[in-house]
Amino acid sequence: MTAPVFQSAATSADGSTLTLSYDQALSSTTAATSDFAVTTAGSANVVTAVSTSGSDVELTLTTPVFKDQSVSVAYTDPSTGTNDANAVQDSAGNDAASLSATAVTNNSTYVEGLQVELFSGINFDGLIQRQQEETIYFDDSYITDAGGNHETWSTRSYGQIQAYTTGTNTWETRSDDRIRIWINGEAAQNWSTDHSSNFANNGYGWGDVVANNLVAGQWYDIKIEFAENTQVSRLKLAHKSDRSFVDELRFNTKAPIFQSAATSTDGSKVVLTYDEDLSYEEASDWVDAPNTGTSSTIAPSSSFAVTADGTANAVTAVAVSGSTVELTLTNTITSDQTVLVSYSDPNLGSSLNNNDVNAIQGIQGNDAASITNKAVTNNSSVIANGVTIAQTGTDDGAGNLLTTEAGSTTTFTVVLDAQPTDTVTVSISGLDTSENSLDTDTLTFTTANWNTPQTVTVTGVNDDVDDGDITTTLTATASNTGGYAGTETDTTTVKNTDDDTNGITIAQTGSTSGSDLLTTEAGSSSTFTVVLDAQPTDTVTVSISGLDTSENSLSSDTLSFTTANWNTPQTVTVTGVDDTLLDGDITTTLTATASNTGGYAGTESTTTTVKNTDDDTRRRHQRHHHCPDRFHLRIRSPHHRSWILLHIHCRPRRTTHRHRHRLHLRARYI
Repeated sequence: MTAPVFQSAATSADGSTLTLSYDQALSSTTAATSDFAVTTAGSANVVTAVSTSGSDVELTLTTPVFKDQSVSVAYTDPSTGTNDANAVQDSAGNDAASLSATAVTNNSTYVEGLQVELFSGINFDGLIQRQQEETIYFDDSYITDAGGNHETWSTRSYGQIQAYTTGTNTWETRSDDRIRIWINGEAAQNWSTDHSSNFANNGYGWGDVVANNLVAGQWYDIKIEFAENTQVSRLKLAHKSDRSFVDELRFNTKAPIFQSAATSTDGSKVVLTYDEDLSYEEASDWVDAPNTGTSSTIAPSSSFAVTADGTANAVTAVAVSGSTVELTLTNTITSDQTVLVSYSDPNLGSSLNNNDVNAIQGIQGNDAASITNKAVTNNSSVIANGVTIAQTGTDDGAGNLLTTEAGSTTTFTVVLDAQPTDTVTVSISGLDTSENSLDTDTLTFTTANWNTPQTVTVTGVNDDVDDGDITTTLTATASNTGGYAGTETDTTTVKNTDDDTNGITIAQTGSTSGSDLLTTEAGSSSTFTVVLDAQPTDTVTVSISGLDTSENSLSSDTLSFTTANWNTPQTVTVTGVDDTLLDGDITTTLTATASNTGGYAGTESTTTTVKNTDDDTRRRHQRHHHCPDRFHLRIRSPHHRSWILLHIHCRPRRTTHRHRHRLHLRARYI
């Protein structure tokens, strides 16, 4: 294996440690603190401890690095050219090379001192400015330099203080008029009545600031509230041992970072979670006991926007607990809703470091950033008011309940999704009475039977129209009672299958010969009827075609059928027509065709055949070979649907021995 190679170095967010990263895992045995040299803002910052984790070496610093300070680190391999156990090395013992002074990425969010908010009023009202102060030492000039009145003003200071010993730590303040301090969340001083200090008298106006159970070198949150109520004003935070200024103070400029949001299980709240504790309620005035009262350091409800399924749900109250912000909602969130939350930071401007007490902020007053339409995890167990339809009868396999015009039935059930506070009536609408019927279109649900499904039976209705399979959507809607809004609905679809087909039927009702209607050239007649197979939506005309007028005549070749008489057969009489031709029995095909009206396509047709029997016969020839002067013979063409008429003239021709006849033929198509 090759020796570890240095990659980068960076401070921790609180500036207390510095981490060197290498390109491979390191041994837990590492170099001594003296092998590292760290400078902060050009001054040495002694390393107090060294540890390894994975591919990192972590150095603990004597003095925390503050934000924006320049930092460098150097490392000297204790045995250059050889490997030894007391060095930065990999698991195989290969030493990393020495490192000359190298720039360190400064990730510290801390600055020296405390953040101080200056108010024009005695009760922390009228915020004038917010700025960092390295030490706490105020007098009248602090307010007058900001343009305020030195008679009545107040400050609130945030940050951290470093414990100088393990156990009880005691500092002092000299104040005039009012002072109270919290350290590590506990009251450390409460001198909330007006008092004065006389600097000529070294003991007057001093008070102890006591914090218990601290660990030496550790940093603890501190908050100082001070007010001047007329005349001289003074505030100094000092070491008790020599009353020198306390300068082991720091302030974290990091703002809380949004992590997630979720509803409560009862749907009444949305809870926002951040990556650090948020500011707590302050005492509203100097009458209140420390760390109690009603003056909130949280954003007002108007700074938040919550939507459920795209509809605004107004925030009515805001509360802070630890690292969470709890929003109380106007309307209860139900389990099926999509919830979004937004927050708008007030952002008061640079004179206040863009921070404001009426905002989501950390313990030290740093405002959290605005968020827009962040998804909220919906943990609500509240079921929304609603109506549910379940298909329980015959269906077509494609999501539709199925009935037929033959009168078959199907079923569905209806049930409420949530218990009402009073009776709810569910109405079924959308029924096409020409296709289906319901056994009931109104269902009643009470506080007792709301979750018991009620069955509705759907029956197919017959019609005579070739209208295809008709699908209808039925809608179940709750009434505006019992806590229901009257807008809760569900739907199902029902398909009624058609049993009608547009068409024409001819029935032979008169004389027949086999499958043919029968007429004669002597003028006898026969009949047939025509009727539609399905009801039209408007008048349909049926035309009879194919008639051979030399053989037959019709009583009518046009029939009208309306929506009323479509299924009443209409009779057509066929009469034989005489001719003098010896043409045999003639069969004709008659075709009945519907018009393109009333829902008919104009292609519906049917046929019947009519045979007209011939009554003409051929004369017998005389043996003396006389022939008639003329006669006619009609012959059907085998390749054409037409007739050939032959005109035959017979003229005798006498010779000495016998009669001869000359035949003259003349033909034409007819």
